[in-house]
Amino acid sequence: MDQLHTKRYSEAMCGSPVRNASRRLIVSQWALFLLAFISVVLRFTSRMPRFGGGIGWDDWTILVVLILSLAMNVLSHILLRFGAGQDIWMFEEDQLTSFLKYEFPEEYIYVLGVSLLKTSVLLLYLRVFNFRIQAYILMGISACYCTVFIVVSLASCQPFGYYFHRWNSQYSGTCLSISNRVTASAIINIILDGVITLLPVTQV
Repeated sequence: MDQLHTKRYSEAMCGSPVRNASRRLIVSQWALFLLAFISVVLRFTSRMPRFGGGIGWDDWTILVVLILSLAMNVLSHILLRFGAGQDIWMFEEDQLTSFLKYEFPEEYIYVLGVSLLKTSVLLLYLRVFNFRIQAYILMGISACYCTVFIVVSLASCQPFGYYFHRWNSQYSGTCLSISNRVTASAIINIILDGVITLLPVTQV
């Protein structure tokens, strides 16, 4: 924490402006959620029997994703109260601990939502295309990725509570590299997204 205080002091002495992007974050996250909400409503409307459609598992899955997205937005809104959108050296000690406690579940909601979103797309493929084995394999890989990431993340800090106090020198513990976990997750997601996107090309 002393390093953050030193950074804050040096920025103030240099006359650097205090940056706060919280307003932009609020506007962008709720605007995108509204767009997603409208898309899901239109999707369910088009699948109603009166229009000759039928609601399937892909639709219910995307509805769950929308609910998870809402939960993420609520948590993000709370995080704004604890400093999200500001430079980390502007955080106070209690503020940083509270921020990490609300950020913690958001990470897992995001991973679960991304995995279910892939599943929804693959379930839609099953309704449109003839391939099935490939879709089921990719759903299995996505589920395994989600499970492994959550388990590894939950065990990333020892003891568990050190995750929320790792910035405080009064607490002792060890944590796996966050950047390595994020990088590995990004690589896996990019590969899966690429394969899922190109899968229908095999039917052309």
